[in-house]
Amino acid sequence: MKSKLKLLIAGGDKRFISSAEKFSQYYETYAVGFTREQIPDEHVILCDVENVPACDAVVLPVPVSVDGVNVNAPFSEKNIPLSLIVPHMKHDAIVYGGKFNGTESLFQNAGFVTCDYVKNEEFSVRNAVPSAEGALQILLEELPVTVAGSRILVLGFGRIGSYLAKILHALGADVTVVARKPEALAKAQQIGCHAVYFDELPEIVRDADAICNTVPVVVLNGGILEKVRKNCLIVDLASRPTGGTDFSKARELQLKTIWALGLPAKVAPVTAGEIIAQIIITMQKERRE
Repeated sequence: MKSKLKLLIAGGDKRFISSAEKFSQYYETYAVGFTREQIPDEHVILCDVENVPACDAVVLPVPVSVDGVNVNAPFSEKNIPLSLIVPHMKHDAIVYGGKFNGTESLFQNAGFVTCDYVKNEEFSVRNAVPSAEGALQILLEELPVTVAGSRILVLGFGRIGSYLAKILHALGADVTVVARKPEALAKAQQIGCHAVYFDELPEIVRDADAICNTVPVVVLNGGILEKVRKNCLIVDLASRPTGGTDFSKARELQLKTIWALGLPAKVAPVTAGEIIAQIIITMQKERRE
């Protein structure tokens, strides 16, 4: 039986179209910042924020806001101030958002609980697959040679790095994983990749056809970049604020560098949206138990 819980989705990109359709299977779902053409599922109730009924839960996008004042709503023709959402929440409502970046205080000061679903472990694990596949897509489109036979460095062997190294190796690439921990290097070798510590990076970087970085600190600094071949492609998957590359130095050296942020939303928005919805549905069930 469908829960009577009322849930509002405010803003978001293509992921949240998919999320809205998933949520409507469980909740009375309202959406602000979309048109019927974008969300054809009539089980999702479209409205202006002023007409939203009192909701039990609010789902905000990733990031929640670009300017710190309005909801990040790229499909909306008008601004949706975060402050306008507060009056349409029940007293015990919860606000789910991805990367609040300080905007959570608006809701917390009004007495509401906030939850950053991006920090959920399941979110990180599940998003590793579309992130890695997005990196592969970039390599296939941007390399002047086939991935098979290419010498590719994968920096970092966490969730994204490990999956990316695995699929690149399966496609016939000559993959070298660069990591800090011995257990990570051992796992990389187990799947058929070469594996070295970061202190060896200056020696091996000069032979790479492509470098894929997943480490969220600057590891491709100026000294390393000076050793990179001019026709090497650099794909940086690390998040803001810095990524893992000295981008100004890369531009100075005229190296082709792609800072591939938000890949799940770009290459697999339906999957990425379903991931967000399922995580929030699970968290909401746990909260109500």
